[in-house]
Amino acid sequence: MALIHNCALKSDGSLACWGYNKSPKFTHPPEGNDFIQVSAGAAHACALESDGSLVCWGDNEFGQSAPPAGNDYVYKGVLADFTVDKNSGEPPLTVQFTDASTIDEPITSWAWDFDNDGTIDSTAQHPTYACNEKGLYSANLTVSDGENEHTISFFFLIHTYPPVTKKVVRYRIKTIHPPLITQRLSCNWNSE
Repeated sequence: MALIHNCALKSDGSLACWGYNKSPKFTHPPEGNDFIQVSAGAAHACALESDGSLVCWGDNEFGQSAPPAGNDYVYKGVLADFTVDKNSGEPPLTVQFTDASTIDEPITSWAWDFDNDGTIDSTAQHPTYACNEKGLYSANLTVSDGENEHTISFFFLIHTYPPVTKKVVRYRIKTIHPPLITQRLSCNWNSE
């Protein structure tokens, strides 16, 4: 899951992306059905093809969508991934993280860093984390099968919504009638 868009690998090996679409480059992945893995960054995504080549698309401001040429990128062992039950709301917000890592061998360790300080905050497979203030948070998950290790990072924004207040407005309707004016009219007819 990325900050402004998401991508998924479909059962036929093709890709689907959705989310922020200010520029079609974010949500229009390459065509084909030989993909075996996809990962979405903040404003870009990359997918690994079955022949070992890597394809990236989206924002390329820092070169993140231009991987080095070659087909020696290999999916080996473990690939860290996770989902969150919510990524915005009013603090304090408790976020549930669910490990969704793919593996060749059973995962033997999970290492979560929720405040990007390099210190492991949890070793649970499916931890929760309380975001007590508004701001940009990052979650880093490193999984290992004892031989291979992989890390994934995810950024999410916790913001405050304006408090919802119920404002009761009462109107007093006063009916005002204009004074009744009667006037005598006198008409003179000249008939000639």
